Amino acid sequence: MVALHAMTVAPVRVGREGRFVMAGREPARVVLDAAGTPGEGCVELGVSGATVRLRGVEEVGRGAFRLTTCEPRPERTPAAVETNVTEVR
Repeated sequence: MVALHAMTVAPVRVGREGRFVMAGREPARVVLDAAGTPGEGCVELGVSGATVRLRGVEEVGRGAFRLTTCEPRPERTPAAVETNVTEVR
C-alpha cells in the first residue's frame, strides 16, 4: 500500500503503471491495483492521503515509487510524482 499525500488540488489522475526505483538497479515495473474503468490507463485519486495497492514488486530493498500523472492536470501538478524512499521486504 502506498498513500499519496500533499495533493493541493484534487482529483489527480495517475497512470496504472509505475516504477519502483532503487539505487544502482533498473527500475522495476509495478501496477496499481485500483478500481476504475477496465482498459483505462489512469486512476483518479480524489483526496490527499488516498491509498493504492501496488502489484508486481518482486525485489526487496529501499527505493521510491514513481507514478506518472495523467491529463488534465489541475494547476501545477507535475507530470510525475515520486514517493519518499521506502523499504520493501
